[in-house]
Amino acid sequence: MAVQQKIGRLVLALACTTPAAPAAPLKLRLAGIENEPAQRMAAEVVRGAYARLGLDTELTWLPGERAVVAIDAGQYDADIMHPLQTADRYPNMVRVPTPVLYMDVVALSLGAGPARPSWENLQHPSVCIRRGIKFIEWRTAGFSNVSVANQYDAVMLMLQRRRCDVAIVPRFAWLGMKPDGIAGVVRLDPVLERVPLYHFLHVSQAGLLPALDARLRSSQLQGMLAELQRRVDAAPMPGIGSSMLSFDASPRRPRGHGPP
Repeated sequence: MAVQQKIGRLVLALACTTPAAPAAPLKLRLAGIENEPAQRMAAEVVRGAYARLGLDTELTWLPGERAVVAIDAGQYDADIMHPLQTADRYPNMVRVPTPVLYMDVVALSLGAGPARPSWENLQHPSVCIRRGIKFIEWRTAGFSNVSVANQYDAVMLMLQRRRCDVAIVPRFAWLGMKPDGIAGVVRLDPVLERVPLYHFLHVSQAGLLPALDARLRSSQLQGMLAELQRRVDAAPMPGIGSSMLSFDASPRRPRGHGPP
């Protein structure tokens, strides 16, 4: 019995002194908005921040609304980028403080539009937007006549068919636009709003927030984010159109949704 006790103590001592096997790398599940060029560009930087923490990531592309709902429900660990107000509407999403990108929201028309377009004077003309671009959805929620399409090309088609007076899109929509989908379209000046976009974590991964923020603020990743912003801001856009108000700005009956 004494020998067995000694052997047992020896095994316990060896177990305590032998280094544990390294843990398998944690693979985090990210969800981004599909068919969104700026999201794909930003994903490289965001995944780079995780890689510098020794964390592997798996990225899935989803429709805009589905992506944010799935992250809030805990089906994914993080997004790529969303506006500040996301946390107010999706309480299980936690914002990393350093912006990933700034989004210019622009108004487009087939000719003239309001002198100095604003969210206020675009409330009554018919407007078309892309589904899942949350900031623009929230900003136009009280508008009298909003039509929604699933893709930017479909938004442009609605505008060219005069199913809406104004299209409201991010400037970076032009990075993935088909050239034949923009004939005759002009940009109304100035930009409606410049919006910072942030990386969000599901609350279950909130412990990663300080380290991720430090990585995004590092000089190397800041250089990558600056280059990303430069590419987005340099995206070709339609020329600035007339500043005369050419459409009826009185309230209209909604026309419903646009082509899918």
